[in-house]
Amino acid sequence: MTTIAYRDGTLAADSCVSMSDESAGDWKAHCIKIYQYPDMIVGLQGESTPGLIFLDWLRAKRGKAKLRDSLVSSMADFEGVVLTRKGLFTYDRWCRPELVTAPFYAVGSGVKAALGALHCGATAEKAVEIACRVDLYSALPVLSFHVDSLTE
Repeated sequence: MTTIAYRDGTLAADSCVSMSDESAGDWKAHCIKIYQYPDMIVGLQGESTPGLIFLDWLRAKRGKAKLRDSLVSSMADFEGVVLTRKGLFTYDRWCRPELVTAPFYAVGSGVKAALGALHCGATAEKAVEIACRVDLYSALPVLSFHVDSLTE
């Protein structure tokens, strides 16, 4: 699970991955959920493998029909949050962008805590940090990028 938050050109994410395995049981580790490229910042929430397939499709400039078709035909449960100079967009398994017009946004298992913090004026980083305090499936450290760091 995850907490991703956006405000004022900054996209922030926690670093916790939680897994469940019949032989090993439930466990947690640290992972990267937010990626910076020259033209976009991408946060991934939900199932890891479909999210990474989405990221491959997105980085291929949306030209890989096989990647997109594999997501559309699956029951993939993920959300891609993409920040560009044109705005903030969300994607699901259908790979269709939806423009977010709100001044702030959050997704993931820590969404309620993050949105509460954002409503009180918190930065994206602080909102994710607060969510990490109360959401069992979100953990520090928080990683963030700002739209001004994009070069394209």
